[in-house]
Amino acid sequence: MGSTYRYLSNKDENKEIFEWFSSYVVEKMESKGVTHFWFKEIGTLVYSDNEVIDQKKSPIVSVYPVKRVRGALLSVGEVHFLPEKMKDSFPELDSINRKFGSWLKKKELVFSNKSSFEGAWNYYLEGSVKNYSQEIYAFPSGLNLLKNGQYFVSDNDTKGMLETVCKKLALRGVECAESA
Repeated sequence: MGSTYRYLSNKDENKEIFEWFSSYVVEKMESKGVTHFWFKEIGTLVYSDNEVIDQKKSPIVSVYPVKRVRGALLSVGEVHFLPEKMKDSFPELDSINRKFGSWLKKKELVFSNKSSFEGAWNYYLEGSVKNYSQEIYAFPSGLNLLKNGQYFVSDNDTKGMLETVCKKLALRGVECAESA
């Protein structure tokens, strides 16, 4: 089973994520605003029938960096380790996955779906982000953004969901830019 990690930061601190992976021998690939790290020494890329990399069968990590959405919103950053049966198929990648998780968990936990977690920052997590996330960690800049009233949404939120969020935020005095 794969792992997904979510984080809050300003756009500059996305670099910390990329720097963490730079200590490994990887080939960095960019596609539609997503950075993929291919661990070539661990295995080859497997392609699907439509010639897209099969992330469930390839030793690849995908990073969806924090980005500005509709002017007033930021997306939650995501790091995906998606290979199936990673521990058996790619044990080295599984080890990297666990190390990355340990490193990220040293950051401030700002959201957890556990009932015992008292989420002081839930007010600023909009759209479907709380539905997808078990935990969200904040880099120092992400925590500062929350303290200053920055709202975050999921990178996966649809235009309709973002429109609903923007209407809700307009009632709080937050104006979103028009949808592109």
